[in-house]
Amino acid sequence: MNYYSILILDRIDAAKRNSNGLDIAALIPTMLQEVQASSSIAGKEQYLERLQALREKYPDTPSP
Repeated sequence: MNYYSILILDRIDAAKRNSNGLDIAALIPTMLQEVQASSSIAGKEQYLERLQALREKYPDTPSP
């Protein structure tokens, strides 16, 4: 999964068109780790801020 795919899923979810029920919350932590680990991303802080905002919007739900 890449950063822009997560943004697209967010827009789909916001438009209430996520008919397949894709769980964006499960994808965000991994992408956060990948961006944090990279040393070659221009504008890294902006990516991290956006991912943090999405993490707050889609909090992890505990397993039953």
